[in-house]
Amino acid sequence: MFFSKDRKELRDIKEIMDQDEEMPVPVAPQMPPSVQLREKESAAPLFVKVDKYRDIISSIHEMKLYVSSTKQVFSVLQEIESLRSETLNVLRTTMQRLERSVIEMDAELLRPQGVTMTEEKSSEVTHIESSLTDLQKQLLDLKRELQGMK
Repeated sequence: MFFSKDRKELRDIKEIMDQDEEMPVPVAPQMPPSVQLREKESAAPLFVKVDKYRDIISSIHEMKLYVSSTKQVFSVLQEIESLRSETLNVLRTTMQRLERSVIEMDAELLRPQGVTMTEEKSSEVTHIESSLTDLQKQLLDLKRELQGMK
């Protein structure tokens, strides 16, 4: 015989095999069924329907478009705000120049001696001034409301 084994070796092998059969196999602890269900629910599905996938992709694309357009709106608003600020500065400067010119012209005009001139405000000027005062009050009230909301 090519592969002859001693009887002693065969007995040793049998004993070892018998010992393996007698050893208790450790049992994994059972989780309550509710825990097992939660684990299954939290796992992502292996397959997704193609239609749902397309819907999700189109929704994401649509959201990207909304974000992009919102960014553009904000940049346009910022440009408008800077233009408004520049326009107000130009208007303020122009009004200051006009006021200086009026004061200079008024100072250079000759007035006859002995004649006192009283400045009369026209009803239109008083109406404009009162409207401006009202607008300033409304602006202050709005600012207070905005600060109250913060």
